Amino acid sequence: MTSDRKQTGILVVLLILFSLPIWTVAYPPLSDYPSHLLSIFIGEEYHNPAFNFADNFVVDWKPLPNLGSEIIISLLSKILPIDMAGRVYLTGCGILFILSIFYFMNAIDPRKKVLGFFGFLFWYNWYFHQGYINFYGSLPFYFFALGLWLRSVSLSGLREKSLLGVLLVGVFFFHLISWLAIVGSVVVLALWDVSNRKKLANTAVALVPSLLLVIYYFVFLRGGASTSMGAQFLNPYDTATFVVAHTFVDFSKWDLLLYLLPIGLVGILFVRDHIVRPASADRPSRKLFWLAVCLVAAMFILPLQISGVWPFNARLNLFIIMVALASLSATTVDQFKKPLLVVAIVCSLACLGNVWWHYRRMAAQIETYVSGVTHIEPNKNILPLTVDVSGGWKHSPMSTVWAYYHMKKGGAGPYLFDLPHGQVVNYRHPKREQFPAPTLYPPRPADYKADEHARPYDYVLLWGADSSIQEELARNFQPIFNNLRLTVYRKNGS
Repeated sequence: MTSDRKQTGILVVLLILFSLPIWTVAYPPLSDYPSHLLSIFIGEEYHNPAFNFADNFVVDWKPLPNLGSEIIISLLSKILPIDMAGRVYLTGCGILFILSIFYFMNAIDPRKKVLGFFGFLFWYNWYFHQGYINFYGSLPFYFFALGLWLRSVSLSGLREKSLLGVLLVGVFFFHLISWLAIVGSVVVLALWDVSNRKKLANTAVALVPSLLLVIYYFVFLRGGASTSMGAQFLNPYDTATFVVAHTFVDFSKWDLLLYLLPIGLVGILFVRDHIVRPASADRPSRKLFWLAVCLVAAMFILPLQISGVWPFNARLNLFIIMVALASLSATTVDQFKKPLLVVAIVCSLACLGNVWWHYRRMAAQIETYVSGVTHIEPNKNILPLTVDVSGGWKHSPMSTVWAYYHMKKGGAGPYLFDLPHGQVVNYRHPKREQFPAPTLYPPRPADYKADEHARPYDYVLLWGADSSIQEELARNFQPIFNNLRLTVYRKNGS
């Protein structure tokens, strides 16, 4: 009992510590995060005469995947400023992710609860840094749903069936890949309980609401319309390299060192339980071992990218890691409880320190970028030209920071609002055709052509120095503000 109290105390302290990076910087440096906030802001301020959003966009609420964050942040923004609402959402997702791992481990065997501390290694994972806030929000739903399914003997009670159904609907509204992952995981585990017909029947009942939503999305909302973009596959070696990099590398390849000890320790115990002495593993552990094997196989079979969804197969990585971790036998976890706890906490804190240092550095750059907002007139069209979006190792915190200008001043530009079957806010056609840009996301200055691209824009935000771009801009624009790497240009005659 005393040990449980100590672990609970440690858990609470870690939850507070790991929440701090989100709240101690002026702008959370997550790549796609500002564009998500802007989409929500447009919906909230759509009829506000201070902004011209209704002239440039349409808002159409419908049951879509990737809608979870918009619903929650929109509701929070009724009582909080949108920036704070976004931070509450990010913090809540992180806390729920950790608690879902503890619930998942405890549902298998209370002795495995200590493994929940390994979740802190992945609170700030690659998807979080990329600002994929809907996929990140889907993670707790996956582990709560899988834990509930494993914990229940037959799902015979109305409460259990209803709760599982709600969790599956929740997964759908956050991310379709996660919905496929939880349904596939339950199917694999059900093969071990095929004789438990009552549980299988109740599982099918719980699945019906989310399945109807999936059918409605693909059949009536034409959710598969973008599949004509095709798929990209990688060979097995490149797939493994890609997944490892996007699991254990956040800002630099040196980040791999932070994970060597915890993954090495768990890997040794995993091999010991399932390869060297497989007969010693209990039945629940063997079930989860084979689920992990199936998820790894799916990762190598599925494409890296399908349509506009990237990465596709790599999104299974966190599910695989936690399921593989849960497959350690309860006896092994009991035997190595203290070293597992110490390694998980120490290495997680090292990862936290690494994230905190990088976040402070990148948030300072975003502050510089946003400093020009006072020099922009309301409701003008803005073209961002960003020479360098990188924050290190394929992390692009500067790629959508232009969104903060529109949340302050309205207006529009060549951004991310042209997917009618996949998001709530879209361009009001033919407005989209009036916003040419070098590329959609993010604009590449090297492709900028003044005569072709400058016409619809009142302002240009140039981040970084590029003499050829500056010469191009001088033909139509004049600099009105400069702060370190940021230069704000206003169109001549405006």
